[in-house]
Amino acid sequence: NGKTYSNLIELISESDLTREQEIRRDLVKQMCILKDRVHRADGKANTLNTKYNRTLDVVNKLRDERQKHNRVLAECKAEAERLRVGSKYELETTRSSYDEQLKRLTEHMVSLKEGIEEKDNLVQHLRSKVASLEVNEL
Repeated sequence: NGKTYSNLIELISESDLTREQEIRRDLVKQMCILKDRVHRADGKANTLNTKYNRTLDVVNKLRDERQKHNRVLAECKAEAERLRVGSKYELETTRSSYDEQLKRLTEHMVSLKEGIEEKDNLVQHLRSKVASLEVNEL
């Protein structure tokens, strides 16, 4: 093995060795440049990942808030509907009550008017009797 190695070295010329060293240097230099690029890409990826996670957190918070607001809105709509139905019932009850009171008041007014007419007729009748008695006395 030792002879083979020394035989190989003898076969490689000085210019080949120099060229191989230059290639090795260029490859090492390119490898360093690529490592630097990978390092910078990793840094950018980490930065973007951090921004993505922050944005995702904001989106999740906004989604949660929207869901909360939707629940509150649904509750408010239900309450408004409940109040509307209650108000409608209350208005219908009040209207019915007012109609009934108006009916009774009208009946009472008709009754009073009939009573007044009867009294007017009685007064008229009594006046005519008084007048006829006065004429008979004279």
